[in-house]
Amino acid sequence: MTTAGKIIKCRAAVAWEPNKPVVIEEIEVAPPQSNEIRIKIVATGVCHTDLYHLFEGMHKDGFPAVLGHEGAGIVESIGPGVTEFQPGDKVIPLFISQCRQCRFCKSPKTNQCEKGWAADKYDVMAPEESRFTCRGKKVLQFMGTSTFSEYTVMNQVAVAKIDPAAPLDKVCLLGCGICTGYGAAVNTAKVEPGSTCAVFGLGAVGLAAVMGCNAAGAKKIIAVDINPEKFEKAKVFGATDFVNPKDHDKPISQVLSEMTNGGVDFSLECVGNVAVMRDALESCVKGWGMSVVVGWTDKDNFSARPIQLIAGRTWKGSLFGGNMATAGTIIKCKAAVAWEPNKPLVIEEIEVAPPETNEIRIKIVATAVCHTDLYHLLENMHEEGFPTVLGHEAAGIVESVGPGVTEYQPGDKVIPLFIRQCRECRFCKSPKTNQCEKAWTGFTNSNMMAPEESRFTCKGKRLLQFTGTSTFAEYTVVNKLAVAKINSAAPLDKVCLLGCGVCTGYGAAINTAKVEPGSTCAVFGLGAVGLAAVMGCNAAGAKRIIAVDINPEKFEKAKVFGATDFVNPKDHDKPISQVLSEMTNGGVDFSLECTGNVEVMVILCRAAVAWEAGKPLAMEKVEVAPPRRGEVRIKIVATGICHTDAYTLGGADPEGVFPVVLGHEGAGVVESVGEGVTKFEAGDAVIPLYIPQCGECKFCKHPKTNLCQKIRLTQGKGLMPDGTTRFSCKGKSLFHFMGCSTFSEYTVVAEISLAKVDHRAPLDKVCLLGCGITTGYGAALNTAKVEAGSTCAVFGLGALGLAAIMGCQAAGAARIIGIDLNPNKFKIAREFGATDVVNPQDHSKPIQEVLIEMTDGGVDYSFECVGNVTIMRAALEACHKGWGTSVIIGVAAAGQEISTKPFQLVTGRTWKGTAFGGYRGVEGVPKLVEDYMNKKLKVDEFVTHTLPFEKMAEGFDLMHAGKCIRVVLQF
Repeated sequence: MTTAGKIIKCRAAVAWEPNKPVVIEEIEVAPPQSNEIRIKIVATGVCHTDLYHLFEGMHKDGFPAVLGHEGAGIVESIGPGVTEFQPGDKVIPLFISQCRQCRFCKSPKTNQCEKGWAADKYDVMAPEESRFTCRGKKVLQFMGTSTFSEYTVMNQVAVAKIDPAAPLDKVCLLGCGICTGYGAAVNTAKVEPGSTCAVFGLGAVGLAAVMGCNAAGAKKIIAVDINPEKFEKAKVFGATDFVNPKDHDKPISQVLSEMTNGGVDFSLECVGNVAVMRDALESCVKGWGMSVVVGWTDKDNFSARPIQLIAGRTWKGSLFGGNMATAGTIIKCKAAVAWEPNKPLVIEEIEVAPPETNEIRIKIVATAVCHTDLYHLLENMHEEGFPTVLGHEAAGIVESVGPGVTEYQPGDKVIPLFIRQCRECRFCKSPKTNQCEKAWTGFTNSNMMAPEESRFTCKGKRLLQFTGTSTFAEYTVVNKLAVAKINSAAPLDKVCLLGCGVCTGYGAAINTAKVEPGSTCAVFGLGAVGLAAVMGCNAAGAKRIIAVDINPEKFEKAKVFGATDFVNPKDHDKPISQVLSEMTNGGVDFSLECTGNVEVMVILCRAAVAWEAGKPLAMEKVEVAPPRRGEVRIKIVATGICHTDAYTLGGADPEGVFPVVLGHEGAGVVESVGEGVTKFEAGDAVIPLYIPQCGECKFCKHPKTNLCQKIRLTQGKGLMPDGTTRFSCKGKSLFHFMGCSTFSEYTVVAEISLAKVDHRAPLDKVCLLGCGITTGYGAALNTAKVEAGSTCAVFGLGALGLAAIMGCQAAGAARIIGIDLNPNKFKIAREFGATDVVNPQDHSKPIQEVLIEMTDGGVDYSFECVGNVTIMRAALEACHKGWGTSVIIGVAAAGQEISTKPFQLVTGRTWKGTAFGGYRGVEGVPKLVEDYMNKKLKVDEFVTHTLPFEKMAEGFDLMHAGKCIRVVLQF
């Protein structure tokens, strides 16, 4: 039977008069009136404030009353005008209202509300507002809450809706004590990382204050109480030091001053004793110390000498920890929802959950519309990216913060950022990039947060967050790493544009291109980003700035921003690149593409060019053309140096063509994709493959090989599949190398020659999976198929050999013999799994005879990892007759041939070769990366030297001298 609209009779603890025990009575609770909610209280805490009112406050006009203010329950019914709550909602009554309309609610400096019960009196609601009666008498409501009753009635502005899964017998304490103490440290005091704090009183409020100081990063937290039994619990909450004033014959303020070399940075009084309040203030360091009064009393006055404040101390009070009533609650607000691709946005009412750990909820004041929003809605068309709330170019005010957030507080003006800055990852620590590994790009579609990270729901459905920002909502939640605090005087309806377009274009000129004074620039596209780029070129001192657009109406505005020349491609019958080249006597110094059209995006970047065989590499500026159909352009983050690069550079490679950009052992991030590419998108972490995997040719369809032949003919000639090249330098075309060319900051590869890998993987490590490690490791596992308990010999203990040893060990070989002329390599070989090591120079007989004697007839498997035909024969002849298998991994010089007596094979030995360890790269490399991430595969151990790209010559020297395992170059 429904109780809505009816008087409910229930139990309550009634305080009939002051200084007398409460009495359990049956009371009548009237139905809620306009804007009111009737709640069934499930659990309530007992707070000192309740006791204070009953036994100390002694306000005769505050009785009879139902006390209690720290409860939680379930909405039973609602009155007219209530739209944000419905029966069944789990809620926490609040003794601090938030109407969101009065001058107090609109001020970022307070959590008070003019419409709350505390406007005139600090204990009870006015009699006419009470919904309680008992024995025919009106019973007052206490602090607007009265949770010592099975049912209570609240104004809707003083109720917080909470997660339906929350345990009410626990979260009821958030109605006062925990929020009060925790917020006093975080919101009111604004405790700073590394500071020293003192908390007076270790009840619930004091322990919460300790917890708040700890969350804010305080280095030293001194817990003060006359009951030493509380110290152990305080330690659990984060206290580092403990003081009992009774243990000292001097004032506690003096004790603390001596403990802390002058006083604490922050003190929090959580007792409600005016003498302790003074002690807490006087414990603060002069100059900047702050003391916050948290304890409740209005019976006595507190005082201090003026000099305490004149000397630079601050004395503050805190009510409900400075928390806004909506903090921790779900907010309903307007948002523009994109339910599906290529359909108009719909204005909806959505629910925005509270911020979780390290998150911030922001009230968006102003937002712009960017082409990126339109692109996702109308062109991107990824079904998995919907429904969503778009928007990423905005500004607003912090509404509430989650646990762990100390840098921001309610009221701060902020701009959400679609690029985070954690300041801890290798990207943030590098001066060469503004990317961050902890960014939102982890979801399948690279511009969405993962569904579980979204705080939006609408009509019972989860809405995705866009670029980690979603500013097309009145409220949004973002990670604290993606928020910039700005000047409180900044006009938010203007500076919102700094959230994307203006910064992007301006910074592209200043930070990325590093436009030089007196230079010539061309800016393609004169939208907001393009105009900002023009402005950046102008600020950098460019002498000539050519504005390019097919809409001549934009030229006048571009002139205002600094453009000096204007070109409409439609006015010319030749390519715009040729027009600009003729205008500038050979080409501009800097070009900035601001339209998102890959047909015009030629990238100028660093590369090591091999102009001719046998000559040193030259560091040059090369042009990298946009990817064509079926191609992907990559920003190389790191590349290894392999002997194969040196082999080709030295002129020994029969397929070597010059001039060429070498390198084939790299890793990077997709910059753009050509027409028809569906498996990759910008932002993907990838490893180029020198053996493609088309999945269609007869080689790909055969289970016994990984040697795809789809583009073998053109790749062998140093060309892309269409027979052309994407590299040029000084007016000359440059050839590609092995379909990879990773010795360039940007490269273009065929879509089928690329492996997408875990975005969390460190690219300066997993780049080595592009050749050496994969080749040696796979030679053992895939080509030889080493068996458990077998005996193996590995010739050559460079990167390939060590990887082969690692593969043999992974396969379960019982004995692994490492062979090298350099005994300095034996220690590392043992670390990778070698059980024996042999230096051929220590023996007077051929190495194959030594191994036969060591192994009672020969090894089961041998691996040649040098590229020397004499060693290849020795490796075969070291194998056991009947079943021995020898695998050639090293690449011999052009024209050299392997030879042996036919008898070696006739008697049961097998001689094999391997390319890329038999792995089909598109499928196999991501699995190897996964194994590395799960610590099943060694990779870091191969990297002995990491150098900047400019020191490539040093890297080659280290390799030739045998002083490295692998050198990794970073851009």
